[in-house]
Amino acid sequence: MSPFELIGKNIRAARRQAHLAQIDLAEMVGINRAYLSEIENGRRNMTIGILMAVADALKIRLSDILSGIE
Repeated sequence: MSPFELIGKNIRAARRQAHLAQIDLAEMVGINRAYLSEIENGRRNMTIGILMAVADALKIRLSDILSGIE
């Protein structure tokens, strides 16, 4: 699994744990829902700023999103 796929998987799991729809998280972060979908599916790169905004919106640590990456 690529690092992007792992990050996306971690974001999806945290979003579902928070009981948020993609559109809700995307609006909280200030990005398009389709862009978030591509991130969650490991098909799109994102900036550290977006990663930090996602972590903040989900009330998790950035390290939680990055866990498992070697």
